[in-house]
Amino acid sequence: MLRKLCVSLFFVYATAVVSLPAAAQVPGIGLRLVPKVGLYRANGDLTDGFRAKDHMSFGGALELDLPLFPIDIRANVDHVNATDIELGGVRAGTVSITSMVGDLMLRPLPGIIPVQPYLFAGGGLKQYRFRDFSTSSFDSSNDRRDPTLHVGAGVGLNLLSMGLVVEVGDYVSRFKFSGATKTQNDLYGTVGVKIGLF
Repeated sequence: MLRKLCVSLFFVYATAVVSLPAAAQVPGIGLRLVPKVGLYRANGDLTDGFRAKDHMSFGGALELDLPLFPIDIRANVDHVNATDIELGGVRAGTVSITSMVGDLMLRPLPGIIPVQPYLFAGGGLKQYRFRDFSTSSFDSSNDRRDPTLHVGAGVGLNLLSMGLVVEVGDYVSRFKFSGATKTQNDLYGTVGVKIGLF
């Protein structure tokens, strides 16, 4: 998993370097693309006994920078592709999870400071796709979309005409199965590169 993460980070940075001419900072409203990779961890069972394993994640964000305000707006997507679900330590099947949200980002420090901590909160949808189950518990008929909250914090580092971001976030939702409902906390730690579009 670490090797895949390093390879993915290399491609993210390579994309950013190729895009440097487009990433020049221009005063005023700005639009930024943020490709990112990271790690996913489920903080608890999906339902009793069934737990998704830690897995690599990838995603992206589109941020609207409002320089006269400490709050920015973004559309954010994080995806985990076919991570194993285990029951009692034995693989039972896989789930792919896609979370799509809109966030408000609070940046308390002035934009001229190169290191920018921030908080974010928002909401949207979390989509589950279940596959390859060896038990009758889950199959594609259990695929679903649930409302989700998204909260977390990050720090951005502006390096000339590009930026590096490190972020930790939690997608909070409820998953209902066989009459029982459990709170889901899907944790993501990600690293990304900010590419200025204008």
